[in-house]
Amino acid sequence: MIVVVMPQPGETITEAVLLRWHRQAGELVEAGTALFEIETEKATMDIDSVATGLLADVAVEEGATVAVGTRLANLIPVRPRRVQEGTLTSQLSPAVRRLLQEHSLRESQVSGTGPQGRITKRDVLALLAARSSGQQENGS
Repeated sequence: MIVVVMPQPGETITEAVLLRWHRQAGELVEAGTALFEIETEKATMDIDSVATGLLADVAVEEGATVAVGTRLANLIPVRPRRVQEGTLTSQLSPAVRRLLQEHSLRESQVSGTGPQGRITKRDVLALLAARSSGQQENGS
């Protein structure tokens, strides 16, 4: 069992409001995908799951103010699904999906450096920067 706790989003932050659960008890959660949303005095942010698993229970309701380190839920670990080629299924963040779409890129064009080969925003931006510098060199 993996215990999901309220993270500390900043050095001086001691509590946050759990605004919304992105998954409900009994649903599968993929590592690196948004699990819940919190709000501090200065920001609202999505918190990603640290592991792939089944959300076994939710101990804190939406709207509750919770101290850093408080147990929010439990995950039952599961192995990631595999696709026909034997690679892990792709789980892209909304930011990565948007970048790929905006720049007419396919997942297969980007080498993922995140956990389990996941494509990160940094990976896409690095590819775009490399392409841009290559075009500038070819254009001069």
